[in-house]
Amino acid sequence: MAEEQAKKNVNELIKQIDDFEKTIQTLEANVKTLRQKLEDNQQKYGPDTSQWPKEAK
Repeated sequence: MAEEQAKKNVNELIKQIDDFEKTIQTLEANVKTLRQKLEDNQQKYGPDTSQWPKEAK
């Protein structure tokens, strides 16, 4: 019984780690997209964000 519970716990932990890893990968992609957008806007509008059009922020 204890061994079965331990298996269940380990499987649940592995699932949680997998979910966490997917979350991190999604966040990484979002950060890359944001960085690229900011770099593109910096090229277009310059480094002063107060001079950027509102929709570019």
